[in-house]
Amino acid sequence: MLRELRAGAGAFIRGLRTWARTPRLMLVGAIPALLVGLVVMAGFVLVATRLPGIVDVLTPFAEDWGDPARTLARVGAGAAVLVALVLVAVSTFTALTLAVGDPFYERIWLSVERDLGGFTPAEAGFWSSLRGAVATGLHLLGKSLLLGALLFLVGL
Repeated sequence: MLRELRAGAGAFIRGLRTWARTPRLMLVGAIPALLVGLVVMAGFVLVATRLPGIVDVLTPFAEDWGDPARTLARVGAGAAVLVALVLVAVSTFTALTLAVGDPFYERIWLSVERDLGGFTPAEAGFWSSLRGAVATGLHLLGKSLLLGALLFLVGL
């Protein structure tokens, strides 16, 4: 067990050295998360700017209610929409980032393999890599949404 611990610590230190020698790899790895983060933030802004209209569509039953009850129902519906949006973003962010980032992460992997030597992987083309990334991302996204829905139902 101590041998495995030392081997793991050694791999960790070699990884830190690789990162210190080529910090651009870390920047390349951050691009997918940045892109997905910007898209998610744009979605939040889009929903937030249209929230009064969304709430009106969700609460037509409260139209005839008195002012305090109608306002409370609409504020609650707006909060529920925003909470649901946050839950969907949190549960799908990783899957989306992995789907978008697969070509980036493959490039990092190939660069590290070339630097360390001893292994020459066959490079896949862009389109086949993109197809694989989309399939993996959709698979993870489906699992995330299914698990999120099940947890929501259990919590309900």
